[in-house]
Amino acid sequence: MARGRRKTGKSVKASVLVDVELHARWGYCANLRGQDRSAFAVKAIEEACRGVVLIDRRNPKGQARTVDRPDVIGEIRDTDPDDAA
Repeated sequence: MARGRRKTGKSVKASVLVDVELHARWGYCANLRGQDRSAFAVKAIEEACRGVVLIDRRNPKGQARTVDRPDVIGEIRDTDPDDAA
């Protein structure tokens, strides 16, 4: 497992369509490293995605959303430029 990566315990199956030549090179490279094609592909995808950070901003069930600036809610201000002084 790569350093700093959290393992979620969940896996999904993904399909990828490649041409015949790439499939042959992919199998050859995986064999050179003593891996199957799937393990080789996972490592390649992990390397390609390194540095990408995902943030889930969904509201978890049972949690109230916090208000960013509660002291400003409902406050109405006059934006007349003559009153700025």
